[in-house]
Amino acid sequence: MNLFSIANKISKKQKYFYHIKSKEFEGDLIYPLSTLKNKNLKKYKESIKKYNDRKDQLTTKIEMLNCEWQDCINLSTLDPCKIFELAFLLKLKNWEHDIGREVLKFPISVLKGKDFCLYDDEKDFKKPEAYSKLTINSYKELDSIPIETTKYFADMKEKNEDPLIFSYVPHILLKGELNIKNAEVVKYEPNKLYY
Repeated sequence: MNLFSIANKISKKQKYFYHIKSKEFEGDLIYPLSTLKNKNLKKYKESIKKYNDRKDQLTTKIEMLNCEWQDCINLSTLDPCKIFELAFLLKLKNWEHDIGREVLKFPISVLKGKDFCLYDDEKDFKKPEAYSKLTINSYKELDSIPIETTKYFADMKEKNEDPLIFSYVPHILLKGELNIKNAEVVKYEPNKLYY
């Protein structure tokens, strides 16, 4: 086997993106907040709590997708189980709540024909440069937790505060809803190898 065929085989490895399944999730569709508000007001009010300190983010216009932040579903480029494991190892505040949480693992191919972009969490969400074009072929799944995330989690440990779980992790912002029928469900268990 030559070097080209090895590189080609590696590049064809299935790539995934992730979404944490809420404990109250019902049905087959994940909705953006703007749709959830009309479908299930109770779930919407619960979901919107994580934006208490950043409400203006919800109405931020994402020019690339011609919609607002609240019209998109946030999808992780990193397996959340890896982040749960870091929270467990650091014994962060409320880390026990992650045990048994379900993560939806999607092949990137399910985004074919949909409108999506990459959001860089290290940049200001109000700035256009925080968003970049992304295709199924250009997508790169994040294999490990960014160093900045680890430092941030350690800082939250010192302050005994809950961290924003996906800080410094690039997100896929998907305009509209997403069917979960093609997702694998992974349940987080401490001390399990997620690498």
